[in-house]
Amino acid sequence: MPPTIPEPEDKARLLRPAVADLLLAVALLAVPAVALVSLLRERGAETVAYVYSNQRLVLAQPLSRDTVIDIHNVEVEVRKGRVRVAHSDCPNQICVRRGWISRAGQTIVCVPNRVVVEVKGSGREWLDAETF
Repeated sequence: MPPTIPEPEDKARLLRPAVADLLLAVALLAVPAVALVSLLRERGAETVAYVYSNQRLVLAQPLSRDTVIDIHNVEVEVRKGRVRVAHSDCPNQICVRRGWISRAGQTIVCVPNRVVVEVKGSGREWLDAETF
């Protein structure tokens, strides 16, 4: 017996999405939307560079404001949303070679001069890896 051709009303019923289809579509659209909102909220959080000398806070500078400060022969530069040790008289220059930092949780340490530069913010701290 040859297959029967469905009536037009049966075709409309077959093409109508089921409740499960709608729930799946909403879930697939909601996940990227939540991730985007989370990222945008983090970017709005202000990050601040804290400079310590001999374990005492010397400077708390938002990364949005450029400045240069000299502390115990260590020149700390804040520019374009990041911070670095531009110059130091320490022998190994590890703090200078560390380069620019800008994410919450990153640090630069000059041990011979007892200077620490730390970036903090209300956003998520910088991680090497993340586990879900």
